[in-house]
Amino acid sequence: MVSIPTCSSLHVPVKPVLNGNRRPFVVNNILFIVLELGTGFVSDFNSFLGIRAIYGIAMGGLYGNAAATALEDCPAEARGIISGMLQQGYAFGYLLATAFARGLVNTTPHGWRPLMWFGACPPILIIAFRLCLPETKAFRERKALREQEGSLAGSFFTEGKVAMKKHWMLLIYMVLLMAGFNFMSHGSQDLYPTMLKNRMSQSSPPCLLS
Repeated sequence: MVSIPTCSSLHVPVKPVLNGNRRPFVVNNILFIVLELGTGFVSDFNSFLGIRAIYGIAMGGLYGNAAATALEDCPAEARGIISGMLQQGYAFGYLLATAFARGLVNTTPHGWRPLMWFGACPPILIIAFRLCLPETKAFRERKALREQEGSLAGSFFTEGKVAMKKHWMLLIYMVLLMAGFNFMSHGSQDLYPTMLKNRMSQSSPPCLLS
């Protein structure tokens, strides 16, 4: 399941390149809202697992889009450090989730479900913010160039074939690398509270703080 975001990332470049980053970004966040709300209403573990698997696909669809929006107009020299700052949003999200879990989990008769329902709210603000932003300058320049050539889709897929032919080994390496990162991060972070409870006999609050 943890490899789903990596595999779903393979489809990321197509829609943004042809239609811009804004529309796919909004669609993915709408999926987040629906799936977060749905998670809060599941009645068994299989349903929970299925919804979170679909959520992983939406994650893969959003990450590349957000990275392109953040980095395309950055100077080439700054992209390394900016991409590192972007990636750390993942860790910061874990801290926010822990803080909100302290206030929302097991504080009502609904147990953990309010955390999922609350998680459907931030994407609404993010959608509103993204709708106010223009497409990146790099995207507008690429779009104008492809329009001059007569076919947005044709030029994109032609470039894609050339890239696949020249850099197929690099693509395979990147997919395996990201799959490894996902397995290591989720395999440790997601199970860490369970390990503390089962192996170290700690109660839930210390686990959340960990």
